[in-house]
Amino acid sequence: MMDDYTLPFWIYLGVLTVVVGGVMKKILASHLSAAPPLVAWLGATVLVERLWALCLPAVLLLAVLGLACYLYSSTRTGPPPAILPTHGKAVLITGCDSGFGNASAKRLDALGFEVFATVLDLSGDGARELQRTCSARLTLLQVDITQPQQIQQALLDTKAKLGHKGLWGLVNNAGVCVNFGDAELSLMSNFRGCMEVNFFGTLSVTKSFLPLLRQAKGRIVSISSPAGDQPFPCLAAYGASKAALNLFINTLRHELQPWGVHVSTILPSAFKTGNYTCCTTHCTTCYTTHSHCTILPSAFMTGNYTCCTTTCCTIHSITFCTTTHCTSTSIPSHRLR
Repeated sequence: MMDDYTLPFWIYLGVLTVVVGGVMKKILASHLSAAPPLVAWLGATVLVERLWALCLPAVLLLAVLGLACYLYSSTRTGPPPAILPTHGKAVLITGCDSGFGNASAKRLDALGFEVFATVLDLSGDGARELQRTCSARLTLLQVDITQPQQIQQALLDTKAKLGHKGLWGLVNNAGVCVNFGDAELSLMSNFRGCMEVNFFGTLSVTKSFLPLLRQAKGRIVSISSPAGDQPFPCLAAYGASKAALNLFINTLRHELQPWGVHVSTILPSAFKTGNYTCCTTHCTTCYTTHSHCTILPSAFMTGNYTCCTTTCCTIHSITFCTTTHCTSTSIPSHRLR
């Protein structure tokens, strides 16, 4: 009966067997459950249908195929990978007052790393929480990443504790996003402020700690944003600063590869991380200016004017301002004389 089949049929059957077998191998190696095994068995069913030409019972073929897959997976699956050894490894994380930085510091400390966590306020809630929940290995450093003197002091403190060891990891997490609005309506101070913190601050920290990272053949992990890759309305200032950061980090990845320093970028989606909001504990100085009025003369000089209230917030020594509560009024012409 097998002589009835032509050479193309056997070629087709062989190719199908290789393809289905490769897919099943990938699925079984993924260590996932539910859906992947189902797909694997569906593929096996297709293969069995083609092997029916051998006049073997389908149930027997499925049993043999299942046994073969089980034996293969049991022999290929070794013991679970060992946890990364953490003894003697030090990591510096910026922006640990809240959010990703705070959570990362607690997690890495729990894993056994020596953590240097920078905060804006050593007496703030985030710093106190880290002191309360973490081990004695964690060191808190007060650092405003827009202040080179504070970065240099943090570098000296880190070197003093590390001794001759290098820095195993740097997590560039500190950043701000305080202004939501059209680019046309956003103040220039907001654009400059975002660049000072998100780009220039991260640049300064990275350049300062690079010798320690190179010494340990460490890694740099930078928290960026999808807003730096794709345009998001009302996030022009923030997105522009993250786009600059992305390009810098991508360039750094190529430059540091010969030195054995790994460079990675994380683009998280929308998370409630306790971002800086004006007049919260993360904002060092908040105030509302007096209403200011701008004269906008009309064609007949009747004197239209707009009054706005500007709310400003100082973070990382950078002042961000948002203009709100604008009202327009007309001045009668006789009042302008």
